[in-house]
Amino acid sequence: MEGIEAEAALELHTVEASAGSPWDVDSLLGLKRVGLSETPSGSSASQAAAVAVGPSSSAGAPSVPSGAPEGPSGTSKETHTSADATSLAEANLRNAQLEAEAQQLRHELLLLKRRMQCEAAAQQAQHEADSAAARAAWESEKQKLLIKNRTLQTTVDQTLARYEEDVRLLGQARGCVLQQQQLEQQQQHEQQQLQLQQALQAERDHWSARLQAANDEWRRRLQDEQRQAEAKLQQQQREPFSLLQEIPAWHELHSLAQESRRHSEEFKRLLQSLQKQQQQQLQQQQLQLQQLHQQLHQQQRAEVAGTEKKCESCGRQAEMEGAVAALQQQQQTLQQQQQALALLAQETAKLRDETEQRTRVASAKLAAESLQLQSLHRSLLESRQQQQMLQQQQQQQLQQQQQFIEQQQHAFAQRQLQAEILCLTISTSMKAQEALKLRSDAEEHEKWLALDQLLRVMFVICGFCCGCRQELTETALALEEKRRELRRCFEDMEVQRLAFESRAAAAAAQAEAAAAEARDAKILQQESLQAKEAVHKLHLQAKDVRMICTRRLTFNPTCRAIGRPHCIK
Repeated sequence: MEGIEAEAALELHTVEASAGSPWDVDSLLGLKRVGLSETPSGSSASQAAAVAVGPSSSAGAPSVPSGAPEGPSGTSKETHTSADATSLAEANLRNAQLEAEAQQLRHELLLLKRRMQCEAAAQQAQHEADSAAARAAWESEKQKLLIKNRTLQTTVDQTLARYEEDVRLLGQARGCVLQQQQLEQQQQHEQQQLQLQQALQAERDHWSARLQAANDEWRRRLQDEQRQAEAKLQQQQREPFSLLQEIPAWHELHSLAQESRRHSEEFKRLLQSLQKQQQQQLQQQQLQLQQLHQQLHQQQRAEVAGTEKKCESCGRQAEMEGAVAALQQQQQTLQQQQQALALLAQETAKLRDETEQRTRVASAKLAAESLQLQSLHRSLLESRQQQQMLQQQQQQQLQQQQQFIEQQQHAFAQRQLQAEILCLTISTSMKAQEALKLRSDAEEHEKWLALDQLLRVMFVICGFCCGCRQELTETALALEEKRRELRRCFEDMEVQRLAFESRAAAAAAQAEAAAAEARDAKILQQESLQAKEAVHKLHLQAKDVRMICTRRLTFNPTCRAIGRPHCIK
């Protein structure tokens, strides 16, 4: 551009030096050529007059008589030569003027070409700059959108990774909590077992102490009554004469003996009623429990009947009372344990039903939440596919726009070539010197037409650039709207993820509660089994005690020889 402008300035300077101002287009094209047109017309008129005079003189020369003097012929020749010289000078001047005009026209044509080339180059440079700026803006917008898409993708990936990490941490925390709960439950179960054993031991000690105190009290009373009776008998034997005086004392002793017998009979009746109640309770328990309890109960009844017969035959009331009290205590403890076992079985059944119901509800909730997770995963995949489709569509639109811009550039180049061809045709048509004014008018007209075409092309290019800018702005707005929609979708997904996490936490809490209840039920079942084993052990201990009692109650050979009933060793 700078070289072309320098050449144009140099040519302009040469044209100004040769023929005045080059920008006076009318003077250059011959519209205002007063000085130049007047002198040639005068010279042509004088030349025409000289030419007319020349033939007339040549024609009139023979009419001169031969006898005339030579002076007039010499003058005519001189005038003819002077006229020829003037005509030649005028012709040379005219040719010089025509050559100068042709040179000026050539310089003007060259300047016009250079100006058109400069304007075309400037317009092309402006168009290229505008297209480059538009392309750079489009590329920057594209890069921004790609960066936004990448950031959105990274945020989605980060949220998914964070969600997976949260789920993993939640599982670990849940496992730790479950382990801690299991340890606490085991410790509580052990403490409960220890407390139960301590309570059972304390109850056994209490009832054994009360039984021992009652036995001691009965023995002491019997011994006191025996001592009083012996003392009264001895006193009666020592004082036989005072029988009448001692009759009230004997009556009193008799009443005391009757009271002791009555107390013993009441105690026996109480023992029998207690035994009957125990037998009834044991029979009810035998209907509920297995055949093993029935056999044990029959053995107990047989052993109790045998011990009663043996105690009545031998007269060992104190040992019988102790054995009966021990059996009564064992039966009471067995009854209490059986009742506790029945209650525990009922509670375990209820807890089992409740845990089954809660596990069903929790499994249904977990299934629904898994379906929701699958639907969310599908929606995420669909959104990713939609993003990929949008990116492909954007790339296709960019390619189409680039193709359109290239087509427009090609059309502009073709138009420029056509304009150059027109300029060349104008330059060739202006070489003719016959119709300078018409050609100048045509050239001016063509120049204005070319300028009009150039302006139209510029307007078309400006309109195309405006349309491209509008399309770019519309695409940018559409992409911004899509980005906002994606942001809203991402926010909705985040809300759904938070809701799902809360539901998952609630479901996990419910599952933990259900698991805790199930563990409690299992622990209660284990406690019931342990209680059953303890009852079975107590039954075995009672059986061993009865076997020991039966082994002690053996026959004495001396008593067998006499024929007395068996005695206790």
